[in-house]
Amino acid sequence: MATKKCPVCGVSVKTENLERHLRNQHPKDQVDLSETLTEEEREAIREKKSAGRTGLTRGGRRIIVVAAIVLVVVIGLAAALPYLIPPPAPVGNPAPNWTLTSTDGVTITLSAWRGSPVLIEFMDVDCPYCQQEAPTLGSIYPNYSGRGVQFVSIDINFEGQADTAARIATFQSTYNTPWPYCLDPQGIQGVAAKYGATSTPTSFIINKDGTIGAKLVGVQPVANFISALNSALGG
Repeated sequence: MATKKCPVCGVSVKTENLERHLRNQHPKDQVDLSETLTEEEREAIREKKSAGRTGLTRGGRRIIVVAAIVLVVVIGLAAALPYLIPPPAPVGNPAPNWTLTSTDGVTITLSAWRGSPVLIEFMDVDCPYCQQEAPTLGSIYPNYSGRGVQFVSIDINFEGQADTAARIATFQSTYNTPWPYCLDPQGIQGVAAKYGATSTPTSFIINKDGTIGAKLVGVQPVANFISALNSALGG
């Protein structure tokens, strides 16, 4: 941009800065600003300002492109998330099938127990609430296992130190819970995720036809287990 002399002090000023110079440096001289620049000079100033507002450096364009890509990825993931993570199985729906190995080496598949009610407990030997609930389950096990109910506990190693078959055996001996225990290697992201179990203890009563009859979250009174199991037995 060319320069132009100030009509008051004679200093050379960039043409686009001349009006500002007059306002700031010579406010009392009452120079007619409309006569300081030609229409061609004003047009050139407007074009430069417009170019400055819309022009982008290479780095600026790169930032915009990266931001656009990130936005597209985030929107795509948000749209796909419901399909990537299966929704928790609600009561009344078929119980998701699973296969795990018990701590005594037996392969257990839920669907193999079709025709019998099943009590599935998601637990952790270090969970104090699981320790509190264990005697309740131990007290009802003799009666309901004798009536055909299958019991199984799935340790998801939710808290504390890593669980092992030896630690689970100690837990079973301490609380007199002799049914099969399985240690899910995927923890809370494994079978528990299919059922929507996000805390321990969480128990599910599976009906004879393989549907979920009840979901019991947290420490429950014995009456709640009795009611759910009687319903699953058809009693």
